[in-house]
Amino acid sequence: MSGTDPLEGLVRPELLALADYNAGISLEKMRSELGLERVVKLDSNENPLSCSPRVAPAIAALQPGIFRYPDREELRLREMLSEDLGVASNQLAFTAGSEDLVSILFRMVLRPNDEVVTVIPTLGSTRSARSMPRL
Repeated sequence: MSGTDPLEGLVRPELLALADYNAGISLEKMRSELGLERVVKLDSNENPLSCSPRVAPAIAALQPGIFRYPDREELRLREMLSEDLGVASNQLAFTAGSEDLVSILFRMVLRPNDEVVTVIPTLGSTRSARSMPRL
């Protein structure tokens, strides 16, 4: 093995330069580093109280079809929310969270050489998405 990076020359350098996503310190690492038995973690959008007692049965009810890909268009949810909120269904966006939405918006709107103004602290995706190559 030559010791060179196998991705060098294959992957665009601006993509290799993007910062890794930081999901926060795991509970195990926090316990180990701080020598604590009980840790309540409030970062990374985690809920220290677990889910609502009503969620577990709802998840169990989904189990028979859990191996299927979900409806990408979220048709039932889109229809229900559209009616409930009084907005057109095409005005609703469903993503894998706020960071995903920020990333999608950046890729849709920003052009090369555009500037992004943000505050610190901010979402990790805001820092990495602003340097993301735009097509």
